[in-house]
Amino acid sequence: MMMHSRSFFKGAVFLLAAFVPVFAEASAADCRSGTDCLIKGRDIYNALNPGKSDFVADEAVKDAKTVEQFSKARVYFMTACEQNVAAGCTYAGHLYVIGVANMVSYDRALEYYDKGCRLGDGDGCSYMGKMYATGNAVGKDHGRALEYFRKSCEMNSADGCNTLGTYYRDGLFLDKNPVKAKALFEKACTAKKFMGCVNLGDLYGSGLGVEKNYVRAGAFYETGCKNGNGEGCVRLGTYYEQGLLPGGNHKKIRSLYEQACSLRIPEGCLKTGNMIYEGKGQPVSYSGARIFYDKACSLSDGEGCYRLGKIYDRGIGINQSIIMGLLYYSKACSLDYYDACVTMGRRYETDPRLRYQNGTAAFYYSHACELGSGQGCADYGYLMEKGLSRGNGDPEKAKEYYLRAVELHHGSGYGYIGAMYEFGSGVETDYLKAGENYRLACDMKFGPGCTGIGYLTENGLGVGLSESRALEFYDKACMLEDGEGCFRIGRHYYELFSSTGKHENMVDASRYYEKSCDLNHGSGCERMGMLYKTGESGIQSNDRALMYFRRACMLEDGEGCLGLGGLYEEGRGTWADDGKALHYYSLACAKESGAGCAMAGNFYENGRGAEISIEKAGEFYDRSCSLEEKSGCLRMAGLHADAQNTAEAEKYLRLACNLDDGEGCYRLGVLYSENERFAEAGRYFERACSLNSEKGCRKTGTMSAEKK
Repeated sequence: MMMHSRSFFKGAVFLLAAFVPVFAEASAADCRSGTDCLIKGRDIYNALNPGKSDFVADEAVKDAKTVEQFSKARVYFMTACEQNVAAGCTYAGHLYVIGVANMVSYDRALEYYDKGCRLGDGDGCSYMGKMYATGNAVGKDHGRALEYFRKSCEMNSADGCNTLGTYYRDGLFLDKNPVKAKALFEKACTAKKFMGCVNLGDLYGSGLGVEKNYVRAGAFYETGCKNGNGEGCVRLGTYYEQGLLPGGNHKKIRSLYEQACSLRIPEGCLKTGNMIYEGKGQPVSYSGARIFYDKACSLSDGEGCYRLGKIYDRGIGINQSIIMGLLYYSKACSLDYYDACVTMGRRYETDPRLRYQNGTAAFYYSHACELGSGQGCADYGYLMEKGLSRGNGDPEKAKEYYLRAVELHHGSGYGYIGAMYEFGSGVETDYLKAGENYRLACDMKFGPGCTGIGYLTENGLGVGLSESRALEFYDKACMLEDGEGCFRIGRHYYELFSSTGKHENMVDASRYYEKSCDLNHGSGCERMGMLYKTGESGIQSNDRALMYFRRACMLEDGEGCLGLGGLYEEGRGTWADDGKALHYYSLACAKESGAGCAMAGNFYENGRGAEISIEKAGEFYDRSCSLEEKSGCLRMAGLHADAQNTAEAEKYLRLACNLDDGEGCYRLGVLYSENERFAEAGRYFERACSLNSEKGCRKTGTMSAEKK
């Protein structure tokens, strides 16, 4: 009697009810004796078994034809049990665990297992042990479970010996004893409980209680695999893939993983999907990978659901569906795959369509942290520090979570602590401590930590000023896939190109900007768009500029939205469309691009892409000026001047002048001159002249001549 111990007894826990005779359920069966009934029932059962030895049922059987066959088998088994055929009782118990047409009942399974055990069926005793081990229908009692497993193994049940072996191997509720475990696994394997063979392979692969021997391990895995044990197929394929066994190739490895998948082993489906996704042994096929990830996910594999979510979320080989992506991420998180929980948290924290749901983001980060994700702990701490999870900010409590991230060997904890000291969040600003924590984060291979220490080094904040050292840190950050680090080193090479004109500097700048964009850093995408728009990279392409600006805008980069608006305004790489141009300028403004606000205001002022609205134009100009965009201040001053609101016009001209805008200083001088405030006018004309305003210089000269 062989079954798959790993996924057995899955589902709700039923309380033990008083033993009620259930054997009367069996109707008359067309068999001559109890043994004949057992044989007929087992023939049906084995025909439905997807493997050669271990039956796996992940949920209740509902398919009509399968239900009909299982129901027929159950009648045979119950009839055999009524006639005291022990194995018939045990099989009947299995069918109540598997569930036929939603008839899952651990209480009834327990009765049948108990009778099978009392009649001398070792497998019945083994499954009684599993009932006590899992707490299904009875309270958990590992002492009783061990008694049943020992009794089962003494009755030569391969399943009982194998399970008892795992207890000795893992030291579960008894002293760890690999030697005894090996003997029990050998007994199980010899008796054709092929999970026992696989467990033997694990001992030889790890060197637990035996001398490590990958060849012997592989032989046991192969025995299990050839006899329908999917775990053996997965392990054998993994050994070939890792080069622990000779003679492996992509075709052989994939065949083993696919065989495991067909035996309903989720890891086999996942690994098959990975090979297809990565193009190992054949061309890449995202649709093919998706099929296997879907199978893994349906078998409750969290990573399979997560990878399926990424395919839908990013539109890889399929029409993009963010909703489907979120559904699969959510399922993966519910299956305790913590990367999915972190991803869900990030989406709720940053996605504009889900924004302001920080409570939900905190829930996902907290769950990821509980599952052992250092990144989850750090992100949860950040929300707590900023008061975005619940209540006011609590930097001290946040720091506890940052340190928990460090304990989980994730450098993000030190990175966030470094940021606290750099920006004075809940503590006094201390660049020295910021640098110490950023360096620790960088040493733990947390890319943003390297970027942080690079910035401090570049600007001599708390650490020695050194451009060359800063570049080393940025380069390391980039290698650790931090987009900001790639962007900063790309900007360095771009500035070198601007000052020297050397083409090799532009090549390096483009390379780093490109990688920054690939790492979803919006500024890197915006820079690539600008290089293609201007042709500075050596290739002028409006189509490519459009692509990069669009991606930058999607990544919340305001300058990217501004660039996209410009292309629609000019009709470059697309048709001219003032409506779309205004849309993207407004979007740029919402993402804090002062120039975007100024352009949106200009469109409303002149009725481009929308009806003329001086009120809306003023709102955009005012916002632009507050973002220190000179043109916004000037245009706002112009609106007030047109409305003969001199005091407000003066205010905005002064703001423009303070932002070193020569035109603003000149116009302020004119305003004061018209009001006969000549001394003030002279100062602003001089300021305008110093800011390269020819008009300001002429006025300064005129006023000097008049004084003479």
